[in-house]
Amino acid sequence: MGTHQIQLLVLCLVYRGVSLPLFWCDPGKKGHSSQQERKRLLQQALKLYPLKGFCLLADREYEGKEWFKFLTDNGLNFIIRLPKGSYKADISGGGKAYNALLKRALKGRTVSQWFELEGYRYQFVALCHQDGPQSADPLVLLVSNLSWAKHTIAQRYRIRWTTECFFKHLKSNGFDVEALGFQSPRKIRLLVAVVVVLYVICVAEGLRQFHRIRAKKNSQHEPLRLREALFGKGYSVVVNELTSIAHFIDWLLAQIRKPLKVPIRLFFFNVQY
Repeated sequence: MGTHQIQLLVLCLVYRGVSLPLFWCDPGKKGHSSQQERKRLLQQALKLYPLKGFCLLADREYEGKEWFKFLTDNGLNFIIRLPKGSYKADISGGGKAYNALLKRALKGRTVSQWFELEGYRYQFVALCHQDGPQSADPLVLLVSNLSWAKHTIAQRYRIRWTTECFFKHLKSNGFDVEALGFQSPRKIRLLVAVVVVLYVICVAEGLRQFHRIRAKKNSQHEPLRLREALFGKGYSVVVNELTSIAHFIDWLLAQIRKPLKVPIRLFFFNVQY
């Protein structure tokens, strides 16, 4: 943000294909967060929300033996992407050789194998990236403490992309937070809180306007797709109501009093890994 570098560690809840931020903190450093910082974030979040039984979806930088144990011991399920080669010997000890599993995945199969890691049992799932075996990063490697079917684990992990969409809306595709140039950590925390509230309001308005979002079909064999993003539809409504603070508050209070009927079916397609 401006000349001040800040990294936020954010925990989101995915609801109906939309990531809603529940809890966040600033580790106060560049680079990836440490396991201890992640543990503190979740310990604080667990005090506020009944998260036991939920499934955590995370990318490759959020892996580690102690981290897996922490999540399992706290009643949290997880599906986390692994870097290639991680726990190779442990996975091979579960039955089929690690490289043999990867070869099968490169041929378009979804493969899985249970393995043991420091007394805990996890499921390893490997599949080919949607861009095919010739892509720069051809494999998606996952680890989970769930006993779900391998195809279910692979499908559920795709939901993680909604969090990337959330960050895109905050940073550049809607609120353009990065261009505001705040430097004070206090002001940045306040700014993020305000933006998160506005983001949720935009999503709520997008749900209210869902029936007005037209679907399109490019070909006979392709599924229906939304012509307009849920957030984008809500954002356009909120912007039009921001003619003044007084008007916006009156409009917001009126909207809060109205029941929000969430559409039974929402369509989210082309979710990428």
